[in-house]
Amino acid sequence: MDRHEWPNRFTAKDAAKAPWSCPSCGQPALTVAPGTVHVEEGRESAAARDHEFWEPEWVEGRFVCLLRCTCHEVIAVAGRQGLAQGFSGSPDDPDIDYYNYYEPLVFEPPLRPIHLATAVPSDVREQLEQSFRLFWCDLDACSNRIRTSIEKLLDYHGVKRTVISKNRKRVELKLHARIELFAKGGEPLSDHLMAVKWLGNAGSHAAAPVTRDDVFDAYEIIEFVLREMFDQAASRIKRITKLINKTKKPRSASQKWRNVKRKK
Repeated sequence: MDRHEWPNRFTAKDAAKAPWSCPSCGQPALTVAPGTVHVEEGRESAAARDHEFWEPEWVEGRFVCLLRCTCHEVIAVAGRQGLAQGFSGSPDDPDIDYYNYYEPLVFEPPLRPIHLATAVPSDVREQLEQSFRLFWCDLDACSNRIRTSIEKLLDYHGVKRTVISKNRKRVELKLHARIELFAKGGEPLSDHLMAVKWLGNAGSHAAAPVTRDDVFDAYEIIEFVLREMFDQAASRIKRITKLINKTKKPRSASQKWRNVKRKK
């Protein structure tokens, strides 16, 4: 993913080409469907127009629209609308202009900041897809869903959830301890999972709110982990590398040796 391709707003100037990729085909081919943008000013915003110091930047409305892709996918969008200041004319004598901007809070179907390989377990996929829905409206909850996907990933790999304590009672292991168990089993990606855990914790416990960049960090890390674990091309490269290092010769030489042995 490229976080710079995921702005949190778009303008009327972007109507010819919305700034995100289609969740179905993955191509950057979304456009705002003509005639589908509907805007209404909010009650408090409308009342504020009577204020003696009112400025256009005070306007806050709600919008809905449809995005369309060349693959024929249709996406419903809803969110906030406002006015931003711009300038036109010459630098020596600029004219002040105002233009509409739109801040999405909901996409249906949700956009996909990262790619999930087909082989990713369904429980892991479900949590991440829920995080995609929350990304635009609740970053703390979004980061928590990403954290939960780590729990599901450890379940898939058989990392135990409980242990018997010294008092002979079954107690539940915290995610931190489960990742440490995963690491003891020789899993080289454990450090990456621990980083995602810390980011997820921030969504629940930190005094400061989680930022978009924090969530992008978590997405980039988890995408890397899942690609290493479940991407078929990556798995194939690992198998090839392991075989070559084990035999200390090209695979073709190993195959010729096996053919000769069969003939004998």
